[in-house]
Amino acid sequence: MIEIHTQCRGCPTLSRTQVNEAHLEKYMQRIGLIQELFPHHTNDQREAILGYRTGWYLCPTCWEKELGPEE
Repeated sequence: MIEIHTQCRGCPTLSRTQVNEAHLEKYMQRIGLIQELFPHHTNDQREAILGYRTGWYLCPTCWEKELGPEE
């Protein structure tokens, strides 16, 4: 397990998420879906993992401010 850090684009929040290094490597190479590689992570944790790969992330607070609540 390794810890990844993802910076929110809307505030100074830094998300820290523990991930399996082999699964992260597969995800970074676009091999497999995030839900399949990280099934035990919450939706918010998976958003942080996605943001780690893409470089764009909003923490749950900023997400709701910018885009509204999840339906």
